[in-house]
Amino acid sequence: KVGTSIVPGPKRPQPRPAPLADVRLLVVDAEESIRKSAHHLLGREGATVETARDAHEAIALVKETPYAAILVDIRLPDMDGYEIFRRLREINPSVPIILMTGFGYDPTHSIVKARQEGLQMVLYKPFRTDRLLEAVEQALRTPAHLADGTPSGSLP
Repeated sequence: KVGTSIVPGPKRPQPRPAPLADVRLLVVDAEESIRKSAHHLLGREGATVETARDAHEAIALVKETPYAAILVDIRLPDMDGYEIFRRLREINPSVPIILMTGFGYDPTHSIVKARQEGLQMVLYKPFRTDRLLEAVEQALRTPAHLADGTPSGSLP
């Protein structure tokens, strides 16, 4: 009889887990708009995102909280990019750090110096949202032996 039994229909695709679920990130930038945008986008992908407006605030957070990755602008009001990179590495040598810079502007050569000490990733502002996600996901896939200060050359 019609309607007396249930026939299985086509399977619905399972919801895709958020790509950054259970990942804690720190975004350090003096510009509030960058902090808010990164917080919103990365949070929407499942990450727990904390932000800091300067190097001293970031260092205090990193001493208290383990992060899966840290994104840091090279131009902060209280410290240049290389110095904060070095200080963060002293606290946690294996955490992936992504340095961010506007239009490749690096008057103190922070990127060059940090690459010599193992920097794996640079993100150039303004960046597209897909590039931000790609950079974070790539940083999270970086093997610990490459994030510990061993230089690996340039990334595409």
